[in-house]
This record gives sequence, structure tokens and C-alpha cells, in this order.
Amino acid sequence: MTDINKDNILDIYEEIKGRIVRGQLSPDIKINQNKIAMELGVSRTPVVKALHMLKSEGLVDNIPNKGFYVHKISLQDTVELYELRQAIEMVAAACTAEYAAIEDISQLKDIFTPFTAQAPINVEQYAEADRIFHSRLIELSRNNLLQKTNQSILILPKSFTSGLLRDPNETLNEHFDIIEALMNRNCRQAQDQVREHMEHTLMALRNAMTSLRKIGVDPGMIPVTDIAANLTAILH
Repeated sequence: MTDINKDNILDIYEEIKGRIVRGQLSPDIKINQNKIAMELGVSRTPVVKALHMLKSEGLVDNIPNKGFYVHKISLQDTVELYELRQAIEMVAAACTAEYAAIEDISQLKDIFTPFTAQAPINVEQYAEADRIFHSRLIELSRNNLLQKTNQSILILPKSFTSGLLRDPNETLNEHFDIIEALMNRNCRQAQDQVREHMEHTLMALRNAMTSLRKIGVDPGMIPVTDIAANLTAILH
């Protein structure tokens, strides 16, 4: 097979990153480089280069004598990521409310409308919709620095690797509340809705950290996936 140029490597990098964010690659299973190369129709070399790029950004670990694995985001990491997300998305919401075209904001509503008729809500589909919504919110802000910050730290990709941390039935209306404020061009209300939306998850995560510390466990050593199923119970 012919050599892969840099642009192709970036495409492979984006594809693997997408699979991680969508949960198609699990932290507990070794990343099969040959399988990915075969699926993408490329040699193994650019796949390895892409994995090293992801390693430098903290999305992948290269374990000696074992291979590449998706990095397990700790509970402490997740709290810090959500604190950054809360700050960034509040600014993004205000900018989107002020500058985004109504047609673009309306499309945000279209992302979640199908779930109003689902019972029960398809969690996998909802998780993808949630990821698209929050990514699009930052894009519509027209704030280049916000977008660069998200890309350089990979705030959204990292925070979505753990899957949904709250029940879709709890967050669906919260998303619609954010969108309504955006449609009304109400910057302050849009910020407040985003803050409350993120704060519910942060409250559960912080309570989980407090509980772990009380029994002498370091939250920085516990993967958030190990406690994610209990977050709703902790919150209530």
C-alpha cells in the first residue's frame, strides 16, 4: 500500500477520536490496530501515528507490552472537565443567543425533537444527540477562542468518553429550555439554563467525590465509569 500523507493521518485521527467519543472503543479492550487499518483501507503505520497523536492529547494510553487503550477518565478528571465545560458553554450560549441565525438555533431543537415520542428513550441515540448539541452550541457561538480552547484541551471529546452521566428523561427538557432561551435571544437566560444544566451533573459528581474521600479513596484513581450508574441515586 502506498504511503499515507499527513492529511490522511489527520482523517484517521478524527475517525478514531470519533469512535472513542461514541463509545465504540472501550477503555477495557485493547485497540485493534490491524482491524482499524483494514476497516479504513489503510496500512497499520498511519493508524499507529494517529494513536500516538491521541496519546499526546490524553485520549489514549500506550501500555508497555500491552498496546493502546482508551484512557480511563477519572472522577476527578470529569469534575474538572465539567467545570470547564460549564464556563465555556455559558459564554457560548450567550454568544449563540446574540449572533447565531434563528435557522441554526431551530436546528438545535430538531436534534432532540425525535426523543419526545420515544418511550423509553434510546440511550445510545440520545448520547450522540447530546454530543452533537453541545458541540454545535460552541460552533454557533462564533467565538474562535472558545472553539480553539475546546479543541486544544479536547474538553467535549474527553467528557463524552464516559457516556451519559444522567438519565435522558432528566436532561431532555433542560436542553429544550436552553434552546428556548436561545430562540428568544435572551443571553442571560441562556447562560442561566446552561449553568443549571451542567450544575446538576456537577452536584452529583462532587457528592460522589465527597463520599469516596470519606472512606479514604482518591477520586483521581477511580474511573468515572465505575460510579456513573450511581450518579442519579447520589443526586437524589
